[in-house]
Amino acid sequence: MKIYFLAILFLFVLENNMFSQVKGFSPIETDKLFQDELSSKLSQDKSLTSDKFVFGDPVEPEFYFVGPGDILTIQNLTASINSENTAITPENTILIPRIGEISVKGLTLMQARQKILDLYKSRNPNALVSINLKLPRTIVISVTGNVINQGTFTLPASFRVSTALRLINQAKPDNSSISTLNLQSMKNDHQDFVSKYSFGLMTNDNSHYSMRNYNIIRMDGTSLVADPEEAKITGKFDLDPYIREGDIINIPSEPMYYSTISISGEVIRPISLPYKHTDNVSKLFKFGYGITSDADPDNIFLYQSDGSKIKLTLNPDNSISNGDLILSPESHIFIGKMKNMAGVSNAGSVKVIGEVKNPGIYQINSGEYGLKSLILNAGGFNEKAYLPLAYIIRKDRKLQHNENPYWQIAEGFQYSDLKLEDTTRFYLDLKYQKSLVSCSFSEIFNQDSKSDIRLMDGDVVVVPVNPENVFVFGQVNNPGFIPWSPNHTLEWYIEQSGGYAINAEKSRARIIDGRTKVWKKSSSDLYVNAGDEIYIPKPPDYPPGTDIQTYALIASSITSVAVLINILY
Repeated sequence: MKIYFLAILFLFVLENNMFSQVKGFSPIETDKLFQDELSSKLSQDKSLTSDKFVFGDPVEPEFYFVGPGDILTIQNLTASINSENTAITPENTILIPRIGEISVKGLTLMQARQKILDLYKSRNPNALVSINLKLPRTIVISVTGNVINQGTFTLPASFRVSTALRLINQAKPDNSSISTLNLQSMKNDHQDFVSKYSFGLMTNDNSHYSMRNYNIIRMDGTSLVADPEEAKITGKFDLDPYIREGDIINIPSEPMYYSTISISGEVIRPISLPYKHTDNVSKLFKFGYGITSDADPDNIFLYQSDGSKIKLTLNPDNSISNGDLILSPESHIFIGKMKNMAGVSNAGSVKVIGEVKNPGIYQINSGEYGLKSLILNAGGFNEKAYLPLAYIIRKDRKLQHNENPYWQIAEGFQYSDLKLEDTTRFYLDLKYQKSLVSCSFSEIFNQDSKSDIRLMDGDVVVVPVNPENVFVFGQVNNPGFIPWSPNHTLEWYIEQSGGYAINAEKSRARIIDGRTKVWKKSSSDLYVNAGDEIYIPKPPDYPPGTDIQTYALIASSITSVAVLINILY
């Protein structure tokens, strides 16, 4: 019995000694400590069940500045195995449990962490403390200048400038004006086209002055210029910093003229960038994100604005040995393509999609290889192949991109003899033009035909299946799909759809080609192909009173002629 009593007494003394090691705690506060630990545990469990928070970019403690609303997790293993959450107050202070209040104004997360740790160490040199950012605060920033969406936005402080701008530009613009929507639509269409058909061609779409010139004005009056492109390849956080309270991010407008540097050829990202005086060969090479597997290491050259040509040497790690060469404005790096075994430098590839026996990618000699040879190598057409709808897509070697699509329209009108009234039609033709090769598969693969098409590197040959129907719509009694039957004209299909409706204007009925979407006027020798569409419009709608005005004008003209004849007689 005496042994049990001594054991209990020893445990009681040990517990008191454990808490007495922490300065400021006494045995009397033990119950309060356990209550605080329980409360902290419940609070953490509740936070784990809350909605997920968008954190943005990973937080680097030495570059992230703490501020009002940040939630820190502090775990003092000397006193407890549980952690406690504390928020930074609007006064930029932190209330440390059982210690007091400290200021973290203007401190990075690393500096604030060290300040808190030093405070614990001053109380107990043997303290084991861990401080982490549990939840970044939400801040308000403003975006102005040459962006799709201007205004004030609320984002987590863990977003870097480039990430914030990407998110803001993807949001639906508040201004639903036609010009804004058309601008964004053309940018999206052009970007989709570039991603599909650029094939290593450097395009002007990648050259924007603002790519390396984000102007940031801080709340304290300081300012800096962010360069997200260089930050991406060098890892310098000060070139793409975290956003902070009250930031005004201004994206400058595109100057009419500015110096650039560029890299093209067999690189992962052919690109043109605004020039900066600190740019060198190594940096420009990194902007290209590395070379492709077809790159020729002995065919890498730097072209300077003074006309000089310098051969660049590739190291085993794919870096440039003379990469410290300083670039001049308009410098350009070109990486050539590896020649094949036969030494042919114009080797290329084409892709066959659709109803052939062996679809896929085939190597060709660009400009020397015919469509017939390609289809023969692909095993020929399948039974379901429908040649009237087959087509070839060719990459556009003149890709242009303007910040304002209307500039492109104006440029197209500069030397034309079109009238001002043609603007809308020209705009539609320009926007929806397709990079099709002008050819007819039906004529090329006719048994008696000697015609052929020479393929180019990057061509995509598409052979669709026979849709076996024709769509008739507009002013007919039963619009819809009509089963296709060969060697029939427009009139036959209109009869199959129940005939003309009462409002139909028969003279304006048209066949819409299923491949080119060109409208064709009906004739006795023009047969409708599967996949074509037939449209029958009604007479044009005129404003009320137009007919009366027309009749009055005709009557007036007749009267005038009659009077003139009478006078002459």
